[in-house]
Amino acid sequence: MSYRRAPIFFVIALLVAAACTQPPPSGGTSTPQATGGAASTLVWYADTSDLISLDPAVAYEFTGVLLALTFWRTRPGFMKHAFATNTMLMSAGFVLVGAQLSGYFLTAP
Repeated sequence: MSYRRAPIFFVIALLVAAACTQPPPSGGTSTPQATGGAASTLVWYADTSDLISLDPAVAYEFTGVLLALTFWRTRPGFMKHAFATNTMLMSAGFVLVGAQLSGYFLTAP
């Protein structure tokens, strides 16, 4: 592990530790704090359904992109067009994120 990554792991560890601690007791209430069980359990949900797929279309899609990019990187024009291609892909990604966020924030609940 390099020294540049150590602060990132430290911050992640602090965030996980902060999420696992009990909240401080509030001022004038006399409700007992939870001492265990479901009330003090950290639940982390992550959708991992796209990690492994037996669908041939998914396998062909990822394999096709991998082969196309590997072939493109061996071509002499790769360095000439790489910056423009990366700029175009990043711009398209920002447009898609903007569309998702505008749909999230502007639709009525």
